[in-house]
Formats: sequence, structure tokens, C-alpha cells
Amino acid sequence: MKKRGICALLSALLLSAGMLSACNSDTEKYVSAASNVKTRTVTLLAITDESTTEEGIARAEALMNTISKSSYKTQVKLVLKTADEYEDYINTVYDYQNKKKEEEDAAAKKARQEAKDKKAEAASIAAASKIKTKWVEKDSTEEVTTEEPEETVLDEYGRQVLKYPDAEEYQADIIFMTGVDMFRRFYNKGYLQEISEELRSSSNAKKDLSKYIYPTFYKAGQIDEAIYAYTNNHLIDEYTYLLIDKTLANKYNFHPTSVTQITDCEAFLDQVKANEPGYVPMNEMPEMAYTYVFGEGVGIAGAIMDDLYHATTRISLTNLFTDDRVINYYGMKDKCEQQGYLSSGNSKNERYAIEVVKGYYNSPETENWDDNYYVVTYEKPVNRNSSVYAGMYGISTYSKNPERALEIINLLNTSPDFINAYAYGLEGTDYTLNEDGTVHLLNAGYSMNLDYCGNSYMAYVPEGKPADLWEISKVQNQSQYTAIDSPFLGMCLESSEKMYQDTLTSYKSVNDSYVTQLLNSTDKAGFLRSRQDSLSRNFAISLALSEAEATSLYSLYTTYHQSLYPTD
Repeated sequence: MKKRGICALLSALLLSAGMLSACNSDTEKYVSAASNVKTRTVTLLAITDESTTEEGIARAEALMNTISKSSYKTQVKLVLKTADEYEDYINTVYDYQNKKKEEEDAAAKKARQEAKDKKAEAASIAAASKIKTKWVEKDSTEEVTTEEPEETVLDEYGRQVLKYPDAEEYQADIIFMTGVDMFRRFYNKGYLQEISEELRSSSNAKKDLSKYIYPTFYKAGQIDEAIYAYTNNHLIDEYTYLLIDKTLANKYNFHPTSVTQITDCEAFLDQVKANEPGYVPMNEMPEMAYTYVFGEGVGIAGAIMDDLYHATTRISLTNLFTDDRVINYYGMKDKCEQQGYLSSGNSKNERYAIEVVKGYYNSPETENWDDNYYVVTYEKPVNRNSSVYAGMYGISTYSKNPERALEIINLLNTSPDFINAYAYGLEGTDYTLNEDGTVHLLNAGYSMNLDYCGNSYMAYVPEGKPADLWEISKVQNQSQYTAIDSPFLGMCLESSEKMYQDTLTSYKSVNDSYVTQLLNSTDKAGFLRSRQDSLSRNFAISLALSEAEATSLYSLYTTYHQSLYPTD
């Protein structure tokens, strides 16, 4: 295993046009697995919705196995847990496997010693009797391979079919991860085996996945250039637009071109609230544009950038909770939420002075927004940890069939039928297809997050999305539309570098305390203003942000940045 460094993500080499063409549904027809290949069973451990039933899992599993058995003589056993259960279950699996390995190692050591003692005893007897002999008995621990005929069983139609072994207790072959922190935790705990050479294979049995997985995603599963997981293809991010009612903007002399943050709209919304009873000022409160937090979510250490920022530019970490822009944002947020500035969600006929909408690069044209609105591109798509690391799969260090596990990973990237079965279940029972080819879910006891189910671009498009969503996504994920990488893309609070651990631990403790208090406050701006002195003087925060301290978050970020963009 290579040296474990920081969360290295060789960042956003976004897809070329040539790469895009490789990600289509024209996969090879399934062929029967070679006769000399033995039947095997691999487990796939992942997260499912709380509404998923054992019957639903069985339906999806049966469909997936019609493909995996015919392709590779491999049976897939789905082990699906809810989000609340999943990581605890994974830890239980590895606790069991670790204990089992310790017991097996102890038994093997004992067997080797017994064999050694037996050999010595035989040699002693031979010497005593002056009989020249050779030790020919095999070491009891040496594996003896014999060619055994494969077992068959009768299926439900009375046909002879191959028998597949049952999954062992707590068997772990393919494991799912969501989020860079979970990926890093599993890596740090030794749950993942390196699969660099295997994933780069170009054999027929193992398609070169670099041709199917976008570079941004393909690099995400790497640590120190070694591959430990593959990340699922999907739309990286959407645009956030502000649709500003032209009539009202003109009436109150509001100039949308001046908008960079939502706080620039506050005075206009105040006028609408005071004078326009037929309008709801805004449908929802957006997040601050181009604001990045170390570790993502809400946090102290971070940076506020603009839409011209490029990841090659090294930034300085700042204390966001002492920044006036952040304080003013939370003041506006509380006012809008508490004083009726936002949609109640009870009426489909509400008119908004400003409507915050998500869309695609071509939405303004396809939706004809310009007819009635001034359209402000509030935030372009951003490559963040939360989107890039939405769903990933690795091979367990305890997998007894890593080759077979990798073949299933290939199906999750290259087989539309396999992916659709995993994502949606059985057609006619779990879902139907609309006239435009999108999926209508029947809520029959099987529900999965599509971002968790492999190469999204080979799956049916979910209902409510454009039928050509995957074509839009392929274009939008290109660099000409995805303008920005988060400066902290690939970084997390789960670093394996021991020198940063104390700083990370103390910072996280202080950060979590302040964040909890902030989010529970009904006057968030007031809370932050009242804590300016303590925020400025706190040792853990100061240490985390220090440019001079070798163990600071700033130094961690700088080391990471230099690994991606080395200077002469």
C-alpha cells in the first residue's frame, strides 16, 4: 500500500469531447461465462431508502443475477441498509472479519508449528533407525487444489442450473461510500484494497473503466495516485438562477446587474414586502454564492470567492464567522424566514418578485425566461465534495473474490440493464416507463438513490427531469460550463496524516460547538456579532487558520494544493 497522504484528488480535469462519446448505452451483448470458470457469490453492501423491503431487494437481485451469472458466473447478494444503519453495519462487518482473521492466523500458526514438530519427529526417528528417508508429507496448511465437478440444482421450472454458493456470514466484497469523509474513514481504517492495476485493465472481461468514468470522478477515488474506489458518473452540479420579475424591478428601479450575493436584493425585497400584497418576495432563501467551507456544510474556516476563481489559484483560509458578508447574510436569512418573505408552499399560484431556481446551461433559452424576467446567473456549477463524492464503490480488503467483485463494478459502469435493475427494480412492479422514456416509480418497496447505483448516464432518466438529461449533463460537465472547482475539493476532516490530527480534532470540536449554537439561534447575526471577541481569540481557530503553523488547516490545504499544482 502506498504512503497515505491527504485526500488527494487530482482535481478537475474535466471531460473532453472524445471521452463523452464513450459514455453511451451501446454496450456489448452478454456472453456466457467460460465453462472453466467456477461459480462464485459476491456481496454488494450499500445504502437504500427506508421504504425498501426484502421483497423489493429480492426482485432487483434476481434481475441483476440474470446478467452477472450469464456474464461472469457470479451471483450478487445485495446487502442494503438505511443511511442511519449503514456505517455501523460496515464497522460490525470489519470487526467480525478482523476477529475471524486473528483466529485463522492463530490456527494457521499452530498448524505450521505442529507440522514442523511432526517433521522433526520423523527426521529423528529416521536418524535413529539409520534409515535414509525424505519428508514427503505435505504441510497441513498448504492448499491442495482438486478439480471438482460443479454442482447443479433444479430451478423453479425443473431445469438443471448451476448451484451458487451461499454468502458467508458478514461477507464483504463490494462496499459503497458516500462523501469524501466516509471514503477517507474507510481508507484510514484499512477497509479498502488498492485496485489500481485492475481498474486500468483493458481486457474483455474488465473494460477499461477510465473510458466510462469522467476524469473528475475517476480521479476522486485516488489517494496518492493509487486507486481505492470508483466514483459514479452523474451531473456534477446545476446552475442557480435568480428570476427577477421585470415589472417590479423596473417599478422600484432595481438593477439586477448589480447582484453578486442575495444580500444585494434585500432592499428590493423590502419594498415588495411593504407595497406589493399580490407578490411573495421570494420563493426560497439561497445559500451564499461561491462560499466554501473547509469540510463543507456550515463552518468557520473557509473562503468567499467570485465566479472568476480558478482552482489553480491558492487561497487563504479566513474566519467566515467574523466576515460581515456572512453576518449580513444570516441577518437577512432570519428576517426572510421569520417575517413572511418566503413562500409558504401552500399555493401553486404564488407570484414571486424573485424566484430562485435550479437549471442547466441551456435553461434560460429552453424555458423562455427572458420574456418575463431578468435572469441572473447567481452561481455556476461548482465541483464540490458533496457532489463529486456522492456515490463510490470499492473492494473490501476481506473480499475473497476481488476479481469477481471488480467484474460487478464493471457491470455497474457499462451495463444499462444491470444498472437499471439495481436503481429501479423490476419494470411493471417497481416502475413503469413514461412515453418520453423517463421512469415513473410505483413505490412498491424498492427505492434507491440513482447517484448511488453506478453510471447514471446508462440508466433511465428519473421522472420530472428532461428526457435528454444525460446529454445535457455530458455537455454541462465540460469545463466551458463548469467554471469552478471548490478550493477544498478532495479535502476533508478525516486526514490520515498524524501531524494534522490534533489540530483537526480541536478545530472540529470548537467548530461544531459554534455551528450548533448558530443554527439553533433565532438571531443568527446577533449571535455572531456577540461572539466576535471569542471567535477571534479562540486558540483552536487561530491555530487552524495560521499560515505560519506547520500543522494548521492552512498548511494542510497548501500541501494539498501544491500536490495538484506544483510550482517551479
